Amino acid sequence: MFEEWVDMYSPDIERFAFQYGCSLVEAAEVAEETFHTIYTNLEKLADGKRYIYKTALEKLGQVEQTNPRLASPIPFKEDAEFHSEIIKLDEKYRVPLVLHLFHEFSFEEINEVMAIPLDEVVANIQAARELLREAIGYPPQDVFKKRVEFLWMSYDRLPLLFNVVNVSRGNILQSLMKARS
Repeated sequence: MFEEWVDMYSPDIERFAFQYGCSLVEAAEVAEETFHTIYTNLEKLADGKRYIYKTALEKLGQVEQTNPRLASPIPFKEDAEFHSEIIKLDEKYRVPLVLHLFHEFSFEEINEVMAIPLDEVVANIQAARELLREAIGYPPQDVFKKRVEFLWMSYDRLPLLFNVVNVSRGNILQSLMKARS
């Protein structure tokens, strides 16, 4: 069962880490460390997708991201700029927005993953949408929705670097932090 969860969710967790603001390499390392932690706590896997994302969010809190805005791997300029605006958002807006728009989480699921009140989830997503619309020149809602769809397709085209062999090694993030020191 664990292998099925890795196959099913490692690409999503890697993309989530990139959408959070990690470089592609860091995103893969966050995904690997997430699944290492889950492997050592398999009894909690019964909580499924929400537990996987909650673990990833904890791992993201341990990483100092490089500046992915310097060289975006997103090939389309408009999508790269939109992604850049998303990762500029404060975490309290960025995380629920990304989970809702790009990972199809309900407000209730975001509430569980982030452990914040449901009304705060809704308010933060609405505020994030408005901040993004402002950043890209207040496009009409249908244009904003298309921009989201195109960015989603760009995210799906990203090269994935996740290596399941690294899951068994553990402490990937600690070695990454030491390498930067």
